[in-house]
Amino acid sequence: MHTPDAILQLIHSTVTDFAIVTMTPDRTVTTWSPGAEAILGHTAAEAVGRSADVIFTPEDRAAGVPEQEVSAAERDGRAADERWHVRNDGRRFYASGVLTRMPGGHLVKILRDLTARKRAEDALRDAHERLEERVAERTAELAAAVDALEAEMGRRREVSLRLAAAQEDERKRVSRDLHDTVGQTHAALAMALKAAADGLAHARGLADGMGRELHAAAVRLRPTALDDLGLEAAVRELAVDWSRQHGVAATVEVRVGGRLPGAVETTVYRVVQEALTNAAKHARAAAVGVTVFAAGGEVRAVVEDDGVGFDPTGATARLGLVGMRERLAQVGGEVEVESAPGRGTTIIARIPLLEGE
Repeated sequence: MHTPDAILQLIHSTVTDFAIVTMTPDRTVTTWSPGAEAILGHTAAEAVGRSADVIFTPEDRAAGVPEQEVSAAERDGRAADERWHVRNDGRRFYASGVLTRMPGGHLVKILRDLTARKRAEDALRDAHERLEERVAERTAELAAAVDALEAEMGRRREVSLRLAAAQEDERKRVSRDLHDTVGQTHAALAMALKAAADGLAHARGLADGMGRELHAAAVRLRPTALDDLGLEAAVRELAVDWSRQHGVAATVEVRVGGRLPGAVETTVYRVVQEALTNAAKHARAAAVGVTVFAAGGEVRAVVEDDGVGFDPTGATARLGLVGMRERLAQVGGEVEVESAPGRGTTIIARIPLLEGE
């Protein structure tokens, strides 16, 4: 029957895939297997009697790894690790090692060369890292393509907005041309016709009618005063011109806090214009007051006079209030008339402002 020592000696002498080294607690080599000679390069004659620290890298020796490994084996019975070691010619190899405490106090170190596996793992890790880098690069390229697509979409939206703005500018230009260029031509033509003989009365009437139609067309397209001056200045100019034309004192107060939506400004302007026209035709007033202000989520336009007044229930159509109501209804507004014979007239128009306007 083989004794444990005989079995260990058999393994020690026949196994060449593993390096088997026995040593004392102070790490002095007592045996050095053929496998140790093949893996580590030192012959048994060179290794026995020397320190086993020779198989550790200089940095591990400086860090006290050999001492720590022996302490762990003596405390726990065994110490296992995987780390780089050094052959006798200075070349490094990666090995898995176990240091085991033997009866009697000696230690046995078994090493297996895992350099090929380590290199394969490193190569796999490097390939994975390169793949991740490529994925990151491709992701960045795709992100850049998305950014470029979004930028192109943004440019197209901007072109669309510019086109809409250009269309509106063209409408304004046509309106101004009708008002200025054609209006001046009409004025000259009217003056020439008025200077002609009575036989040209019909032609003069046609010219006057053409002028009224041209002016009405220009105003229907868009009141230029609103674009040039804004609602506050436009209403003031309207009232001053009306006062000068009809010889009636007019006071104006406008408080709207800046520009309002175009449809609201146009409606307010037209309501004030129609109310002043009614006052000139029917009120026989000595004074007219115009007030426009924004408060409480609405715009309110008030035109009042000290004229002869009337019965609102019977003069709605005559004063053009139907047209006012229709115009205000388009923007959600309404009109109220306060009047009585001999007590003047007050026209109040209200237009709601949507949130954010």
